[in-house]
Parts: sequence; structure tokens; C-alpha cells
Amino acid sequence: MSLASRHLRELSCTRPEILSRSYQTKWLDDRAAVKVMLKNRQVGATWLLALDAVTAAMSGPRSSSTLYLATSRDQGRQFLEYCHWWARQLGHDSNALQRGDRLEFISEQCIEIAAPTNAAYCRPAGRGWGTIAIDEAHDIPDLTSLLRSFCLSQSDATLSMTVTGSSESRNTIDIAMRDAGLLEYSFHGPVTSSDAMGRE
Repeated sequence: MSLASRHLRELSCTRPEILSRSYQTKWLDDRAAVKVMLKNRQVGATWLLALDAVTAAMSGPRSSSTLYLATSRDQGRQFLEYCHWWARQLGHDSNALQRGDRLEFISEQCIEIAAPTNAAYCRPAGRGWGTIAIDEAHDIPDLTSLLRSFCLSQSDATLSMTVTGSSESRNTIDIAMRDAGLLEYSFHGPVTSSDAMGRE
């Protein structure tokens, strides 16, 4: 069980507003180098990405920083708000300082948001990124180029990506990953609204 998954399970036992669903813990426990979640809207995927990022920043080894690629400023700000929220829940709020689009931790790790318009920025090599998180990847016009940039970086960074769509979208995901050279990845979903409400 990952530390992020343990945090979620423990908090859900004492805080009724924090729900722990099987698809959430499966995602958090998955340590694959590349993982993709196919989902409906409003299932808490961004919330999960934030928990993973905060847990890594506070307890991970060096190079546990996260780069979150947001398709809009509002999306990026919401992600940082979720990160602040998780830091408070885990007792680390005083150890996190926001500087513009970066959330810096006393552990010397950080969480940063950026637009996916510059594919070169996704290259983790030399930047110290532990994880690249691509949220709502279906909204990125040239996703294949972005994924190819990550693939060519030859670093140890992991990639977490969410895609909103139906079960028919799996083929589209497979094509994008294959064209980018990412032939092996862990697939989750499709996660539905019923899953999020506990009717799994």
C-alpha cells in the first residue's frame, strides 16, 4: 500500500467528507512508470493527483517534485488549491509556501503548474521532476508531441495522465501512446460517476 493510499484510507475513517473508493486506492497504489485514467467528469481525479503530489513532496526522496500540466489557468489554480487542502489535512500546511505557480515545501521539493503548450518543458531531464501529471489530456491539441517529448527525455520521472471520455476512448488513448513510443502503460477505468458515488 502506498503512503498516499494509506493517508486516504486513514482520513476516510475519521472524516466522513473524505471518501475512499476502490478506484482511488488502486490508482494511488499503482507505482507504474506510466499510468492513465479514463474517466467521466467530476470523479475526483484532480483531487487524487494532488494527494499523490503532496505525499511525494513531503515524504519522497530527492527528485520527488511534480510538474502539473494544466489546460487552463483556472484548472491549474484549482489543482494548487487541492494541494494546499491536502497539505492541511496531512499536517504540512506550515511547511508549504506558494510562490506564483509553485508550491514549495520545506523538504526542498515543489509542485509546479504549467501550460502544455511548450512540449520541451515536459522533459524531466535536468529539471528534477519526479512526476509529470497531465490532467484532462483530451483537451491538449497535440498530445502525441507532448507524450513523445516525455518519452525521449530518458529520465526516471513517472507520468500520470487523466482522460475524460467513454469506454470507446480507449482506442484513441492506445493510438496516442503508441505513436509517442509509450508502448507499456497501466490503464485504469473507465471510472464512472457511479464509481465516484460508491455504486461500484
